[in-house]
Amino acid sequence: MRVLLTTIGSRGDMQPFVALGIELRDRGHEVEFLAPENFTEWLTKDHGFINHAGVPDVQNLLAESAQG
Repeated sequence: MRVLLTTIGSRGDMQPFVALGIELRDRGHEVEFLAPENFTEWLTKDHGFINHAGVPDVQNLLAESAQG
């Protein structure tokens, strides 16, 4: 089965999805992510997933709003 996991938020929001992705991959499924671009390196280099980087970077948005 092909699975696309997506979430927005901080790394703490992403970590459970990465754990789920690892388990699904270990069970033979093809797993990819739709997550903020700032997680691409972590997802690809550290965990071997493809990230389609199509959702907002919430951490950046929060930082910008705090300044504004």
